[in-house]
Amino acid sequence: MEDENKIIKDLEEKAYNFYKSDEYYISYLIIFSLLEGSLRDFLKISSEIEINFYGLIERLGNFLKTPPYTQPESSVKRTVDNLHQLRNFRNKIVHSLWQYGYKELNQKTKILARKAFLTYILNVEYLGTFNEDFEERWCIEYGVMGEIEDWMNK
Repeated sequence: MEDENKIIKDLEEKAYNFYKSDEYYISYLIIFSLLEGSLRDFLKISSEIEINFYGLIERLGNFLKTPPYTQPESSVKRTVDNLHQLRNFRNKIVHSLWQYGYKELNQKTKILARKAFLTYILNVEYLGTFNEDFEERWCIEYGVMGEIEDWMNK
């Protein structure tokens, strides 16, 4: 678990450092990877099990509809829709790299990196309300990822 925490913090720090260095594309991909890892961990799906991000989103939606964790339908829909949107953006930027090249696509990804950061922190905080162990492993250390203002005002 200690190694896992080091990996999480290392990736969070790298995502923030890339963002500060105007490397939005790389920052986005790292945050997306963190989000996928957090969903796998929360849902207790081993990395040996093949499941795509779509499958993780669907499983999370099912979890949020299951007693005793049942959430209002509007909350489940919003959470699932936000994650699907992030997945669609990831697919689009990965498949668009060869069309635009790194420099142009990197600039186009700035807002997406912000959105990924916000989605990541909100989802980790939200999922932490259901599972204390998860919250301990994935709690956001804002010193590592900067402050929200750093992401919004750059």
